[in-house]
Amino acid sequence: MEKYHHVVIGAGINGSCTAFQLAKRGTKVLLLEKFLLPHSRGSSHGQSRGIRKAYPDPFFTALMEEAYKEWEDIEKKTGVKLIKKTGLLCFAENKNIKFINDTIDSFKKVPGAQNTVYNSKQLREKFPCVRLGKSALGCYDPSGGVIFADKALKCIQDLCKEYGVVIKDGEDVEDIKHNSNSVHISTTSGSRFTAQSCVICPGPWGGPLLAKLGYQVPLKPVKIPVYY
Repeated sequence: MEKYHHVVIGAGINGSCTAFQLAKRGTKVLLLEKFLLPHSRGSSHGQSRGIRKAYPDPFFTALMEEAYKEWEDIEKKTGVKLIKKTGLLCFAENKNIKFINDTIDSFKKVPGAQNTVYNSKQLREKFPCVRLGKSALGCYDPSGGVIFADKALKCIQDLCKEYGVVIKDGEDVEDIKHNSNSVHISTTSGSRFTAQSCVICPGPWGGPLLAKLGYQVPLKPVKIPVYY
C-alpha cells in the first residue's frame, strides 16, 4: 500500500490546482484520475474559457484578485502565456436590473479591483456597435479575457510533477474508507493507497463517489452550450 500525506481524486483544473498547492507546501501528494490523460470528458478541456473579475458577488471578485496573481505566477514559472486580456463589458438595457448593479457594487467592495461604469449616453459613445436604450447601464472590466484551458491544465500538471506530485491516470476509485487518522483508497485496477487526508474533485462523477462515503448529494450533471 502506497502512503501519502494527501490524495486528490480528479485531475481536472480543480483537482490539479489542489494537488499543486498542497505540494508547494512540502507535502507528499497523489493525484488520481479516472480516465487516461489528456481527455475531453471533464469541464477543463478545450481551447478557452472566459476569465474575469466582474461578478455580482464580491466574494468572487475578491477571489479573482488572488486567482489572477496565481495565474501570473504560473505563467512565470512555466514560461507559457495562459491569459489574453481583452476586456469585458457587462451591460443591461435597464439600469435597475439587479445583475448589473450587483456587479458594480462588487467592484466597489473590493479594494484595487478596477472597472469603469457607463451610463446609456456613455455606452452609445464608447461602444456604438451595441445598441441599447436610454435606460442602459454598463460595467467594463479591463481584466476580463480568455484563459487557454488546455494549456493551463497542462501547465498545472507539469508543475505538479516538478513539485513531486505523483499522477496516476486510468485509476477509477472503487472504495474509500476513513477514520479520524487516515484515509484508505482502493481502485478498480487493484491499487491501494493511504493518506492523512483525501480531497474529492471528480466533477460530474461526484455523486456516485460521495455515495461511497455515505453522502447522498443530489448532483445532476448538465451540459451547457456556450456560444461566441
